[in-house]
Amino acid sequence: MRSQRHLLRDVFILTLPAVGVVVYLVVATAASFYNVEIKNFHGYLTRNVRVAGADVISRLVLNPAVRPVPTAYLPLSPPQPGSARRYDLRIRGDVLDSLASALPGSGERWHSGNLIENGVSQQVEVRHRGQDLGNFVFRRKTWKIKTRQRELIDGYRVINLTSLEGGRLSDHLAFMAASMIGLPASRSRVVHLYLNGIDQGLYLQEEQIDESLIRRYGRMPGDVFYGELSFPNEAKLGSNDLFWNPFLWRKKSSFNRYSVEHRPHLTELLDLIADPSLQSWGGLHELLDDDYAAYFGLLSYLGDQHTDRAHNHKLYFSPLTGKFEGLLWNLEVLIPEGVGVETSANALFVKLCRDPRFLDRMHRAMDERFMKAHVPAKLFAEVERILTSYSGEALDRHAFEAHAKWVRARVAGRLDTVRSTLGVADLAFEPEDGGFAAYARSASSLSLKALELDASADGVRLWEDRDFDGSVSPGDRELGVRADGSTLYVDEEEDVPLYTGRDFRAPYHEPGEQNKDVFTQFRMYTRLAYLRSPFLLADRSGVTPRVTGLRAVRTVGRGPVSVHEGAPNGYVAELSIHPWRFPVPPEPREYRFRGTVELTRTLVIREKDRFEAEPGTRFLLGPGVSIVLKSRVDLSRITVERLDPEQPWGAFILQGAGASDSRIVGSTMRGGSDAVLRHVYYSGMFSAHHADRVVLENCLFADNLSGDDTVRFGRCRGLRIAGCRVEGANGDAIDCDISDGVISDTVIQRPRNDGIDLMTANVDLERNTVRNAGDKGISFGESANPEVIDCKIIDCVMGIGVKDGSDPTLRRVEIFGCRVGVSGYDKNWRYSGGGRGSLVDCKLTQNVKDVNLDSGSSLRLVRCEVDARFEPPADALAEGRIDIVDLVMIEDAR
Repeated sequence: MRSQRHLLRDVFILTLPAVGVVVYLVVATAASFYNVEIKNFHGYLTRNVRVAGADVISRLVLNPAVRPVPTAYLPLSPPQPGSARRYDLRIRGDVLDSLASALPGSGERWHSGNLIENGVSQQVEVRHRGQDLGNFVFRRKTWKIKTRQRELIDGYRVINLTSLEGGRLSDHLAFMAASMIGLPASRSRVVHLYLNGIDQGLYLQEEQIDESLIRRYGRMPGDVFYGELSFPNEAKLGSNDLFWNPFLWRKKSSFNRYSVEHRPHLTELLDLIADPSLQSWGGLHELLDDDYAAYFGLLSYLGDQHTDRAHNHKLYFSPLTGKFEGLLWNLEVLIPEGVGVETSANALFVKLCRDPRFLDRMHRAMDERFMKAHVPAKLFAEVERILTSYSGEALDRHAFEAHAKWVRARVAGRLDTVRSTLGVADLAFEPEDGGFAAYARSASSLSLKALELDASADGVRLWEDRDFDGSVSPGDRELGVRADGSTLYVDEEEDVPLYTGRDFRAPYHEPGEQNKDVFTQFRMYTRLAYLRSPFLLADRSGVTPRVTGLRAVRTVGRGPVSVHEGAPNGYVAELSIHPWRFPVPPEPREYRFRGTVELTRTLVIREKDRFEAEPGTRFLLGPGVSIVLKSRVDLSRITVERLDPEQPWGAFILQGAGASDSRIVGSTMRGGSDAVLRHVYYSGMFSAHHADRVVLENCLFADNLSGDDTVRFGRCRGLRIAGCRVEGANGDAIDCDISDGVISDTVIQRPRNDGIDLMTANVDLERNTVRNAGDKGISFGESANPEVIDCKIIDCVMGIGVKDGSDPTLRRVEIFGCRVGVSGYDKNWRYSGGGRGSLVDCKLTQNVKDVNLDSGSSLRLVRCEVDARFEPPADALAEGRIDIVDLVMIEDAR
C-alpha cells in the first residue's frame, strides 16, 4: 500500500506541469476573446467579438513549439542583379509593441514608420495584419504600407507585403494568370524585407485593389465593393446574409452619382441572385460583364473556394457599362489536390452554374484565352525563375523550395482539371419512335451535325422539342436539314448546340481524410453531368424513321466526340436548367422614322434591332427623354430638339460594342441635358460608351442645359469628329476619357468649362478652334499624350492645361488672348509629377501670362513666337524645367 501511495504521488507530481500548461493555454485563449459588444447595424442587433492577445500567446507559447524562427542579421547592401528588391522597414519599438498587442483590433490602426530602399528613406504609415484568424495567432502577418500621396513606390501608394515563405506564391501566379487573360489584377513581385535591419525573409508585394489599379486597366473610376464579413471590430450578420443584404458590402466609392448608402445597382444584382424565376438569369447576365465568365473560369482553375458564401468578394461596377466585373483578391486554395472540382461555393456561383449557356462561355474563354495562349507554361516558367533566383534569400531555404515545388505540382494538377473538362466529349442517345433524346457530356456545347436513320432521310423534318412534351407544338423550333441517303444533315447557319450541365450532388472524387470535414460540410462542388436535349422526327408520309446514330462536332477542346447508344451511366444534371427552358430572346425589331417624330418616353434600341431615320427627320423629345442605341446606325441630316421649350430632353446615346462603326453626318442636336439609365450616368447630351470607330461629321451640338459635357466619349477606340461645331456648352464641349482617335476641323465656342478635355486619351487634334472657354481651351489630363497640330485657342481663361503625367506635342498652335497661355500642374497624386509637353513652331501672344509651371511640371519651347514682354517662370528656368530653343520675339501678334 505504501508503494502504491508513492506511485500516485509521483504520477501527480510528474503530470502537474503538463496540466499547468494546458490550463494556461485554455485560460489565455479564452482571455484573448473579450469585449463582446451589442451594436445596432442597419436596424439589426449584432454581437461583435474582439480578439486580443493572440499574438502574444503565439510568440510566447506556440511559435517555439510549432516552428523555430531563424533570425539573421545581415548587412543591407544593394541587391545583386537577379535578386529580390530589398526594403528595410524602420519602426520605433513602442510602435512595434502597439502593433503586436490586441490583435486583430490593433491591425486596424495606422502607425508612422520609414521605408528605406537603396539608402533612400521615405515616410510611410504601416499596419500589421493577418490574412485570417489563423494568421493572427501564428507568426506570419501582412504588412500594409501606405506612402504619402505624391511619394509613390513605382506608382503604388498602398502595398501589401505578405510572407512568400508562408504560402503566397499561389497568389502571385494567380495575379499573373489573370493579367495574361485580360482580367484586372494586382501587380505583384518578390521583395526581401528587413525590419529595423533584421532579415524577415522573402515577401510578396501585392498592389492594393483601388482606383489606381482600375485606372491602369483602362477603366473609369467606379465603385469597388468588398463582400467581406470578417472585419475585426465591426458589427456583422450571419454569413448567409451576404447575398441578400447590400449593406453588408463595403463600398469604396471612386466616382459615380450614388451615395454610400444608395446602391441600387448592387441591390438589383443581389435581388436577381435570390430570384428563382427563369427571367432572372437574363437580367443577371445583363448586369455581369462579359469577362465574368473568364473570371469564373480562372477561379475554377485556381481551385479557390475562399470566395465562398460568406466573404472575400470584390466587385467593380463600371460607370460606363453599368455592369459588374469580378476582381481577384485574397485568394486561398481550399480544394483538395486532384482533378475535377470547380468553384461553386456561394449563391451567385451556384446560380451561374445552373445555366449551361454561362458554362459554355466560361469554358470557351478558358480554351481561347488560357489554354491556347499557353498561360500554364508561363506559370511553370515563373515558378522556376523564382526557385532559381530567390531560394538563397529565404530564411528557411528548404521550406521555401518545398513550398515552391508544391505550388508547381498544384499548377500541374489544376491544369489537368482544365484539360479534362475541355477534353471530355461524350454524346449518348436514346432511339425512340417519333424522335430521340441526346445526352451531351462535355465542358461546353457540342454541335449536332447529322443523324443516321434506318430509312431514307428524304422528306424528314426535325424539331427541337423545346417544351419537352414529346409532340410538335408552337413553342418548338423546326431545324433546317438536308438529306443524303439515310443521313440527315443539320443545315443551320448556327450549329445546334448540345449543352452540358452541372451536378451538385457529388465531387469527382472524395477528398483526403484530413480535409473531409471541410469538404463535405462547408463547401459545395460541382461536376460535369449529362444534359438531356429532346428532338422530334417526322416525314411527309407519316412514317417516323428510327435514329440509329448521331454525329456531332467538337466546339471547344481537343478530344474526339464519343457517341454511344442508350442512356448515360454517369450523373444527369437535375439542377441545371436547359437553355431551351429559358425565355426565348425577343425577335429583332425594326424602327423606321421620317418627318417629325415626338417621343415622350425613352427609346431603347437593342443590339439586334435596326434603327433608321430618313434624312430630314426631326425628333422632338419630351423632358428627360433619351434615345439609347445599342446597335449600329448610319444617320444623315437628322435633328434632335426639345418637345417642351421650357425643359430639356435627356441624351442621345451610343452604348456598347453593338453600336461600333456608327456614323452621324450633317445632324443637329440642341437643348438636351444628361441622363441616368440602367445605373449608368451619361454626362453628355451626346454620349458614346464602349463603342469603337464612331464618326461625327459636319454636326452641330448646341445649348445643352445641364450635364458635365456636351459631347462625351468613354472608352471608345478609333473615334473621329470632323467638321463639327459645339456652341454654348453647359460644361465641357467635348470630353474624351480613355479613348483614342482624331478630332479635326471642329469649332468650339463659349463652353462654360473646357473646350476639349482629354483624360487618359490619345485623341489627336488637327485644325480645331476653341474660343471663349470658361476654363481651359484644351485640357490634357492623366497621361494624355496626343499630337495637336494647326489649332487655335483664343480668348480662353487658360489656353492649354497640362497635368498629371500628360506629355502632348503641339505643332503650329496659336494661343492668343488668354489669362494663362500654358499651365502645367499636378492635380491627381496617382501620377508621377505634373504635366510635361513640347510646343514646336507655336505662337503665344497677347496672353496675360504665357507660361505657368508648378514644381513638378516641365515644358519645352522650340522655335516659338512670343510677345516681346514674354517672361518665363524664373524658378522653372533656374531648375531647368523649361527648355527654350530658338525663341522668336514679335512686336504685334495680331
